[in-house]
Amino acid sequence: MNIHEYQAKQLFESHGVPVPGGGAATTEREARELIKEHGPDVVIKAQVHAGGRGKGRIVKRDRTTRIYNDLTADPERYEGQITGRRRGGVRLAGGTEEALKEFRPMMEQDARLVSIQTGADGVPISAVLIEQQTSIAKEYYFSIQVDGANGQPLIVASAEGGQSIEEVNRTNPRAVLRVPVDPVEGFPAFRGRSLASRLGLPSSAVRPAGEMFANLYRVFIDMDASLVEVNPFVLTSEGTVVAIDGKVGLDDNASFRHGGYEEWRDRSQEN
Repeated sequence: MNIHEYQAKQLFESHGVPVPGGGAATTEREARELIKEHGPDVVIKAQVHAGGRGKGRIVKRDRTTRIYNDLTADPERYEGQITGRRRGGVRLAGGTEEALKEFRPMMEQDARLVSIQTGADGVPISAVLIEQQTSIAKEYYFSIQVDGANGQPLIVASAEGGQSIEEVNRTNPRAVLRVPVDPVEGFPAFRGRSLASRLGLPSSAVRPAGEMFANLYRVFIDMDASLVEVNPFVLTSEGTVVAIDGKVGLDDNASFRHGGYEEWRDRSQEN
């Protein structure tokens, strides 16, 4: 079972993982409050259970098939943009009015996000995540998943973040690090620091990155997750590390330990 990015970041924050300040809004009033608190420069992110959000398009329901066909035929010409006239599922905005201009189309009653991964019907937008913008110096990739072959957690990391890890593995496999985790030992911070060094993070960021990795592993264990992914986490211009994206998949087989995960479930995304 997937959860939304804003929910993943709530889990991250509660486990000590640094994330940008922000929150989810479904009304213009909520959006104004979040922009006032975290702006003026913010990121507006449609909350959907679908990949390719940034290059997808926000459209009304009667245009989903046409846009899907355009995206599959000529993605470079029709894909969404973070700025510009082709409104994608992730947008940058400066100031309250510009941010609200980006928020409103996402929360219209018949709005859908269409990407190559959604199919021609697109998906409804459940909420909009509004966050402060982050000054990015470099992007990295980090995930924890279940290695079915070995029956243990596997950490995958790369210094080439912000793009599909499958694409990185195809074009530059040596840039992808794989670290099996002994479930008995877990993933303490000192192992996280070793991984941070292997990723080439500057010495001043190795300790906080190691703590972040260890805390992400705690999310994975505490929530009985099947996947915890941060693509990207970033080194900021100020030298800090921040998880600016987040994806968490929960294991349905463990739902009985978590009340069926009902507080995290969005049934509108399951149709």
